[in-house]
Amino acid sequence: MSLGKWNRALRLDKKITGKDNTSNVAVIGLSPDKQQLYIYRGKNNSGDLFVSTIKKGAWSSPKSLSKFNTKQREVSMCISSDESTLYFVSSNKKDGYGGTDIYISRKNERGKWGKPENAGNVINTFFDELGVSLGPNDSVLYFSSKGHNSMGGYDVFKSTLSDVGLWSKPMSLGYPVNTPNDDIFYSEVPG
Repeated sequence: MSLGKWNRALRLDKKITGKDNTSNVAVIGLSPDKQQLYIYRGKNNSGDLFVSTIKKGAWSSPKSLSKFNTKQREVSMCISSDESTLYFVSSNKKDGYGGTDIYISRKNERGKWGKPENAGNVINTFFDELGVSLGPNDSVLYFSSKGHNSMGGYDVFKSTLSDVGLWSKPMSLGYPVNTPNDDIFYSEVPG
């Protein structure tokens, strides 16, 4: 079996990364149809989610996902394969359980995002949750947490969606995925 060869990496356009060097910028996701690039931009304990759309081979200037951004920090997100459900992490103190929690928003019949809802206390703890992602069939939620009896700071957990739409009690992925260190930003690769 022959392995492909990587192209030389190219720097993203400044319209994606921002003009100043004082912001933290990270690509945090790509839509399943590969047409939208999700970006985190933050500085000084705040940050927001943005989206850029590819048009004629070039990425547009990022637009704020204002429906999900608060005065606090939104740091990671993922979207379902049919692009109807968005999961994101926020430090929203108004209805959160801990420092950062996972929130869910669903598109309505008109294609507009609904009000984000906290994923609840089965998923979220009084500690921080971070690095949310979905398995390829959208029925497994992966995330990192300092709660749920982690062995280190952050450990990676998974929760399975039941037939009635409820998430199961999160299970640790265990060693060697989890270590005594912070283990964040896990995602399952379709195989």
